[in-house]
Amino acid sequence: MKRFTNTGALFRFALRRDRIFLPLWIVGIVFFTVICAPLFTQIAQSPADLAMYAETMKNPAMIALCGPLYAEPYTYGVMYTQMMAVWILILIGVMNFFLVSRHMRRDEEDGKIEVLRSLPVGRGAILSSTLSVAVLANVAIGLLCAIGLAAYGIESMTIGGCLLLGTIFCVVGLLFSAIAMLVSQLCSTSRSVIGGSFLTLGVLYMLAAMGNVQGGVLSYISPLAIVFKTLPFAGNQIYPIFIILAETFVVAVIAICLNAVRDLGAGLLPQRKGCAHANQMLSSPFGLAWRLTKNTSIAWGIIMFVVGLMYGSVFGDFESFIGGSEMIQKIIAAGAGGDMMLSFMTYITLIMANVAAIPVINCVLKLRSEEKKNRLEPVYAKAVSKTGQFIPYIAIGVCLSVLLQLSLSFGLWLAIRSVMSEPFALADIIIAGIIKLPGIWLLAGLAVLLTGLLPKRTSLVWVYFGLSFFAVYIGRLADLPDAFVKITAFGALPDCPIDRFDAVPFVIMTGVAVILTVAGMVLYSQRELRYS
Repeated sequence: MKRFTNTGALFRFALRRDRIFLPLWIVGIVFFTVICAPLFTQIAQSPADLAMYAETMKNPAMIALCGPLYAEPYTYGVMYTQMMAVWILILIGVMNFFLVSRHMRRDEEDGKIEVLRSLPVGRGAILSSTLSVAVLANVAIGLLCAIGLAAYGIESMTIGGCLLLGTIFCVVGLLFSAIAMLVSQLCSTSRSVIGGSFLTLGVLYMLAAMGNVQGGVLSYISPLAIVFKTLPFAGNQIYPIFIILAETFVVAVIAICLNAVRDLGAGLLPQRKGCAHANQMLSSPFGLAWRLTKNTSIAWGIIMFVVGLMYGSVFGDFESFIGGSEMIQKIIAAGAGGDMMLSFMTYITLIMANVAAIPVINCVLKLRSEEKKNRLEPVYAKAVSKTGQFIPYIAIGVCLSVLLQLSLSFGLWLAIRSVMSEPFALADIIIAGIIKLPGIWLLAGLAVLLTGLLPKRTSLVWVYFGLSFFAVYIGRLADLPDAFVKITAFGALPDCPIDRFDAVPFVIMTGVAVILTVAGMVLYSQRELRYS
């Protein structure tokens, strides 16, 4: 078929381009998946502990956060799947979004695909080669995860269950890659492709949360909910996998058909007509920075507000939560005699603070993205300093971090107010969110430092982000070393209003973030522009 001429050559070329990016993602996801498995044998060391955890996970709040308790008796395999599967699938989705956007819309935006199309390359060869790379990456992740989990020989985590779980990771990853390909046909910029893909992921997560709690048809819509229908380590049903494969096939076919009819460099969604003359605000560094980050910032603010509403709504059935269990207290870090509902609320704000760090880091790294696309030379040809160009992105990132935490807090408060007879004070919810800001600023400061010092290694900030999220999500359950937790972005911050406010870690972390930011700006102002 001439439409797919030289797909193999482009496939090999793509693999060569991703010889660093792809292995790092695969190793990181497999490491996160495998390293957590033995921790669950330490969390629950006896059948009694497993039974207590099972009762805990029947609560709608935990079902919405993690997933349904799909089998009893509660085993290590079921426990691992319920608490880890959704987060692993989200990581796999993020990898596929960046992979597809890089090889399709970003290359098209940069003019690289136009060069490739001047060669004897079929119109659909780039899409098919990208899909081939995605298939290879997701198969590798699924296979390595299955082998790694089976190698532990943990009780109830059978080889068949491990292979099924690995297959789930693979097919859901393929669905995410197909979704990104479809979004790439609709949107005209790589930024909008990433934003649209993440928005789709957010919708799928909310549908999964509602489906997990309510059951019925909703539990078959989102792949993040369908995975529990396969009953890993407790029946090993394979028919839901075919549902996911059918969804992947439909989405991929639609993407291929749309790719065949759209113009190169354009998206199928109509673009909003711009003004005949640029706004005066665009003549300033801040105006340009705001124009480049505005849509993403607003979208993330809405997402955090909706997530707050979703999690706040589960407090209406919180009385079914067993507050006297020591295991439950360990999950949500409530001290002896602490308010379990208030403690759970602070735990939600801690997890979402990690999520809020994602757009803030991306905002700070936007200048580096513009640098790689060779868009800064015309800017610096004017009377604009490098520091003056960097400061607006940092300032917007800081403001965005506050906005996201407030959006989450107001969403939580509105939902909690509607379902609780004695709701939390708005001030307590805001404090729970605001106290996490130094952790977000620390991650942003590290991104600034890497931009100035190691511009080719800015992705290292995501490694530290991953460690911080790991410590937040698993640390309280697995009794990770306190020294390890403290060095992560949020480990040293108090869980206010449950804990007493301690200004020392708040001030120290804010100070470190400022030092990293200033050092990064100074280094950036002294180095040459780099386009790779």
